[in-house]
Amino acid sequence: MREGEIEDKSYEDVKHYRRMVGKLIYLTITRPDVCFAVNQVSQHMQAPKVHHWNMVERILRYLREAPGQGVWMGCNRSTEIVGYCDADWAGDRVDRRSTTGYCTFIGGNLVTWKSKKQKVVSCSSAEAEYRAMRKLTSELIWIKGLLKDLGIEVTTPITMHCDNQAAIHIASNSVFHERTKHIEVDCNKVRQAVEQKIILPCYTRSEDQLADIFTKAASTKWFDNKISVLCKNRKWLKEDYIRSWIYWTFVIFHLLGYLTRKFMDFFGIQAQFEEIIYTLSDRVTLDLWEHIFGEVLKKSRFADDSESAMRVSSAIGDWSLRDIQGEERETEKKRERLLRYVMEMDYDQSLLVWHIATELLYQSEPATEESHSDREFSKILSDYMMYLMMMQPTLMSAVVGIGKIRFRDTCEEAKRFFKRRHIESRDIKKASEAILSVTAPTKAEPIDVKGDRSKSVLFDGSMLAKELKGLKELQELKDGLKEVKGEAYMWEVVNKVWAELLCYAATKCGAIEHAAQLSKGGELISFVWLLMAHFGLGDQFQINQGDARAWL
Repeated sequence: MREGEIEDKSYEDVKHYRRMVGKLIYLTITRPDVCFAVNQVSQHMQAPKVHHWNMVERILRYLREAPGQGVWMGCNRSTEIVGYCDADWAGDRVDRRSTTGYCTFIGGNLVTWKSKKQKVVSCSSAEAEYRAMRKLTSELIWIKGLLKDLGIEVTTPITMHCDNQAAIHIASNSVFHERTKHIEVDCNKVRQAVEQKIILPCYTRSEDQLADIFTKAASTKWFDNKISVLCKNRKWLKEDYIRSWIYWTFVIFHLLGYLTRKFMDFFGIQAQFEEIIYTLSDRVTLDLWEHIFGEVLKKSRFADDSESAMRVSSAIGDWSLRDIQGEERETEKKRERLLRYVMEMDYDQSLLVWHIATELLYQSEPATEESHSDREFSKILSDYMMYLMMMQPTLMSAVVGIGKIRFRDTCEEAKRFFKRRHIESRDIKKASEAILSVTAPTKAEPIDVKGDRSKSVLFDGSMLAKELKGLKELQELKDGLKEVKGEAYMWEVVNKVWAELLCYAATKCGAIEHAAQLSKGGELISFVWLLMAHFGLGDQFQINQGDARAWL
């Protein structure tokens, strides 16, 4: 809608209008398709009307629907310069000034374009077109000089396409007439460039005039046709098809993956599929079973009555941590800090934190002869408990909580961390050292580090690993032992904590689920459950006074 066609009230937020149009002007650097439209709305910056703002909104809607429209630069060896110029004579219905539009190509690629209202009123269409030719002549001379500075010499005349034969005759005729004296300066500029064989005016039909879109509005079909020629070199359309083929291949691949996951979830085979890929079955070694048997036997000696038996079976690592040797103040502080990782966390959160800490210590601490057994047992039990939480949700339903969500968020945070540090996730040792190298403020809360919605415990596990390393160093200072002795003690504590976490899960899981596992060949946790039943540990094995089973 051009000014003067309708009467409308002023737009209230003038600053907002100017700010938005300023952004659109900046966008025309890479979007020639909106050049003319932005030129129209930019003429009303001082006192915009409501319908001017409606024009801005229409431009924004067009940009939203065509975000990928831009300038396609094809690679070729041609440095041929070609220019197109046009003018919309007396197109403005308020002051009847004409609009100049031109564009230039180098090697078939669009490089510059312009849409601007002329400063004076033209008395004829030839005059308006000639003023556009003068503007394009200056642009072509500048481009030729730029290429010369870059070491590219243009020796042939530059073709200038114009759809007005009168303007072309004026440029070619060396004699001034009375009717062209008022544009004598423009005539001299263009005619001089023609005589020096810098430019070569050429007549082009209006249907083939590419600069038309910079001077006037047009229908959608005509506009799309001009833009397709302007912004994309036809010799390189094959590359568009290749890019489109790659894009749709990528989309279809991800769509098939999404549908496959939905199909597997619907039929309940996702867990079985992941179990086949990510798990490995193996027999429990005699050393590991003797170790678990010994830990359960030690705890059973404290179960003198039903109350103490329930207290022993409910331990989630706190018994082993409270049993850390030493009465000094430093030892007491260390004990309290470690207890926070079992007492102030949910069971599933504690499992994941201790698993991360165990993995970090296992990958960063070399094995020694004294710590080998406890180190390997800790690693096995840590991996096994994670397997139960992720692959046996039915068996662990009483204690698993939101473990899968925490595991997923932790994996995503680890991926982002490794990507920022340019670390390959397959380089486990380097990845573990990078996580351990992160230092958090003493009073930092998890929400400050990972956000209020993330359930990640990646750096909680890192801090626990550092606390456990400090336990090793504290034990060395207290007893004056060698480093290997301190490391053996650290792994001994970790091993005992994992044994308690396993026993706690065994007592909380239902008897029906354990029986179902025994019918399939059995899980380690089910045998631990039977072992604890043998020693009378766990609330399900105690008969309180007054219970119906006590009468029997």
